[in-house]
Amino acid sequence: MKLLSKSRYGLGRVHEQNGDYLQAKQEFAQSVELFPDHYEALYRLNRALVKLGEHGQAAEVHERYL
Repeated sequence: MKLLSKSRYGLGRVHEQNGDYLQAKQEFAQSVELFPDHYEALYRLNRALVKLGEHGQAAEVHERYL
């Protein structure tokens, strides 16, 4: 599961770099679902949520990686 989580994270980074924050959010969320301790994915998920204006959900994710 950890390897699949890293693959999802990598896809999320590609989408993030292309400005597709909705797809990035989905990939980072999948990464975290597969490996809940993937703190880089949690951080990137938080950033994608902020970019999408989903501040409430971003705050919840922020609490998870603190």
